[in-house]
Amino acid sequence: MQAAFANIVPDDADPALVARAVVDPTQDGAAVGFAVTDRLRAEMLHRTGLDALLHPIIRPVAP
Repeated sequence: MQAAFANIVPDDADPALVARAVVDPTQDGAAVGFAVTDRLRAEMLHRTGLDALLHPIIRPVAP
């Protein structure tokens, strides 16, 4: 397996490029997927009468 990877990875490969891609995966389509999931979740809560969960009430903590 090590020999196979050695054949496909160039000798001058820059691991920093891969590291940046992993750390900052912008424009990967996740934002669209999350928006769809949020909409489906909101619709399900609305249809089941639990849409109050979409707007939680934050109560102050007693000192």
